[in-house]
Amino acid sequence: PKLKLEGYSPEQEIQTILLANTLLFCLLVISGASPSYKELEMEVIKSIKCVAISFYNDQKKIISQENQQMQIEELIYLGQQMINNPFKMFFLALVYTLLGISFFLIGVESYSCDSTACKPPKCFCSSQTFTGASLSLDETPQFFMFTFDDSVQQTTISVVNQLLGSRKNPNGCPIKTTYYVSIQYTNQSMVTEWYANGHEVADHTVTHVPNPSEQITNCKTVLNTFAGLPNSKIGGFRAPFLNYSVDTFATLSKLGFQYDSSVTALREDASWPYTLDYGLAHDCSSTGFCDKVVHPGFFEIPMAAIIDDAGIAHLMDPYLESLYIHPVQLAIPGRDNATLIALLEEFLDWALAQPNVWFVTSQQLLTWMQNPVPASQLKDYAPFKCQAPNIGKKICNGLTDEGLLENCNFPNGSWSTCYGCPSTDITLDNPVPPGGDRHRLPTNCDTVWWDPIGNACLCTNSSCAYVDTSVPVQNTTNKNPTATGSNNSNPSGDGKSNSNGQKSDASSLSSSSALMIGLMTLGLLQFL
Repeated sequence: PKLKLEGYSPEQEIQTILLANTLLFCLLVISGASPSYKELEMEVIKSIKCVAISFYNDQKKIISQENQQMQIEELIYLGQQMINNPFKMFFLALVYTLLGISFFLIGVESYSCDSTACKPPKCFCSSQTFTGASLSLDETPQFFMFTFDDSVQQTTISVVNQLLGSRKNPNGCPIKTTYYVSIQYTNQSMVTEWYANGHEVADHTVTHVPNPSEQITNCKTVLNTFAGLPNSKIGGFRAPFLNYSVDTFATLSKLGFQYDSSVTALREDASWPYTLDYGLAHDCSSTGFCDKVVHPGFFEIPMAAIIDDAGIAHLMDPYLESLYIHPVQLAIPGRDNATLIALLEEFLDWALAQPNVWFVTSQQLLTWMQNPVPASQLKDYAPFKCQAPNIGKKICNGLTDEGLLENCNFPNGSWSTCYGCPSTDITLDNPVPPGGDRHRLPTNCDTVWWDPIGNACLCTNSSCAYVDTSVPVQNTTNKNPTATGSNNSNPSGDGKSNSNGQKSDASSLSSSSALMIGLMTLGLLQFL
């Protein structure tokens, strides 16, 4: 169940987890499967670890690893005690079944899209089959989006480059990926290099906090200013910890972003990307959320879960099984990182060996959806081709930076850039501090053609011409007149968050009867 009640303690969340696993266990038995009680216990223990870590992160408690492990073990002990109390487990199952019936009677928000009015390429309904063209299954490509999150630094880039290796798409071009970049701890010159080599760079906030809107706008500002990325090329966003709200989508839409990739698609709701003309189709257990996220033409790219051999869906599980891995987790000292990387490489090779598989960026996928061609024609598809630009001069552009970078040293760390060091380090309140004697990227030149030292665009013909037509961003704090960020929070924002998110002003229960059952449950649990 995706029920998140404000004020729940870890113990109360664990009771809900226990019920969910118990009901799953019963359903598996009824369906003819033969799970063991030990398997149930292991699933419960894994869930408890997730609850504990999530709780301490939410509370922003900075505790030592030793203390955290001790508290997790205490919660595991609690869970095991409850497992060994059949009466309490039965009571939980009974009460929460009544809650489930209440939800059913109330009705949860459902997604509805009028396919007769929603027509590609401007509008896409959520669908498990591609609706943008009449393609047979054999002629529909299998697209693989290999994405990374968080800061870009030597540790993470080394792992990413090792995973990419010399792997190529069927047209002979190196495989491309999307990096959702958070600014804190990021080396800006490496972002420039990543983009210059044909990969996509997307927004992941400044300090890895999903709200407020300045986190989004100022991240884009920094990437444009110090990594030299055109604003219109920063078209995607992923919310930290997959926590998003109504305001998140309003901000993204106002700033001219093309898509978000934060929602989860676990099983039957796994779908192709779709536009938000009719709201969200995923994570709609909180009534009144999805139908407010209506932004025509704005795409949502759902994150599909990994299904294990037992048919269990997993998504973001970095602390337990590392199925949803960030690059830094493959470079932790003391771990067998080489084995983990080798396993991932084996999987990538297997995926590339399948028919019609293409590794693409998120933006490349959306480009194909709006201009689809059969799989047999993709080798000649212009948006998927690769051609190194012939600059004719050594400039600081992410391709030939040796000896041209400026190293910026600050008390909290250092980073390098082609675009001149600011007088102070980047912060959320001041994303573009004054300083630096180099020239920022203009709106009529792409990164690889811009010389920030010579103040010149070296593109001289139509084949490389570029004009940034994106929505300009303004400084959210007005502390620095040269900054470019904007405060575009939802003017009617109600603070509601999805089931992945944090606070919500509206209860997930909209019925007094369901609320009464919940209150009775908590009281009786204390009595038991």
